Amino acid sequence: MVFARLRQATSLLKRSSEISTSYDQIINDYVSKGYVRKVPKTKENQWFLPHFSVVRHDKAMTKVNIVFDAVAKHDGKHLIDAIFSGPKLQRELTDVLTRFRRAPVALSSDISEMFLQVSIRGTDRPFHRFLWRSFDTSREPDVYEFQRLMFDNTASPFCSQYVLQTHAASYSAKYDKAAETVACSMYFDDVLDLAETVQDAKLLHCQLSELLDKEGFKLRKWSSNEIKVIEDVPPKDRLSSVIFSNDSTPTVKTLGILWKPVNDVFSFKV
Repeated sequence: MVFARLRQATSLLKRSSEISTSYDQIINDYVSKGYVRKVPKTKENQWFLPHFSVVRHDKAMTKVNIVFDAVAKHDGKHLIDAIFSGPKLQRELTDVLTRFRRAPVALSSDISEMFLQVSIRGTDRPFHRFLWRSFDTSREPDVYEFQRLMFDNTASPFCSQYVLQTHAASYSAKYDKAAETVACSMYFDDVLDLAETVQDAKLLHCQLSELLDKEGFKLRKWSSNEIKVIEDVPPKDRLSSVIFSNDSTPTVKTLGILWKPVNDVFSFKV
């Protein structure tokens, strides 16, 4: 089944050189970052995941994502059957949004590739394998194995949240504000918090960046309704739509709701 799905995915990807190049580059990046590794072919207990592309065509670019199909069935079973998803650890979405605007200064960010920063236990890795051979169909495909949590694993939300919250709690004495943010103002990988003053928001930014960096979590796409809060943030770590101009009104998508930081209003696109 998984080999047939690989041939099907390869055939579809070859229709677009742009998409196929991006697809191959994503897997190469996963390898170089240590998210996956090539392993020898064995007969041990293992599970292979079919994969396919999801393409989003924006105005400026084409974005390609790889989906690893954890619900693909073999002999009537799929990977999700064997995984305990764990209890819910994230806050309610409405709680995070209402807390977000209780004070004058707002601050938003998100964690880059959050799931992929958390390791999978060694004994579980053989059940997160996939086949790939780039687009050289003349040879047998190689076997790759995930070393980190993948997006399509039903346990990834719990495991990543547990690691993040446990890490924050262990440093709460030094990073009190940041630890409170992790506990009360995050929804999965999104950070939406508040401060009474610009100086307090800058302090929170520094604490959050230092705290999460200790565990390998990288915060990006910083935004605020006060331009001064992110003046010291490197441009590559700011939200791309943030423009330092009084005339600009960039829109930020916050947990499915559109927020205009400059005007500090929520809006809805119907």
